[in-house]
Amino acid sequence: MKNSTLDSPKKTRLHIKWLMNLDHLDIDSLRDQIYEMYKNKKIVCLESIHKRVRDIQLFEGYKASFHTLLQGIRFKWCKDNHRRNLMELPDIALKIIQFLKA
Repeated sequence: MKNSTLDSPKKTRLHIKWLMNLDHLDIDSLRDQIYEMYKNKKIVCLESIHKRVRDIQLFEGYKASFHTLLQGIRFKWCKDNHRRNLMELPDIALKIIQFLKA
């Protein structure tokens, strides 16, 4: 009994991030909505994009989930001319251009 130690049981918790299941068409239409807002010179911020995609019933979740979704499809906020803009990461934009050329 002198050398025996007691170990506490390891707690394993599942941390599941819930997002709406969006297929490629929904993601492409989301990307189109963002680019259309830039084209029409509208203010592009998380709240305005989230409101727009909720209005067209493309995404029904909360803003925090929407922010995670934007990061998941490889968008990030960049600073340009003292303003924050939502940009696609360069490797994704390059792959889209290569696909369209082929």
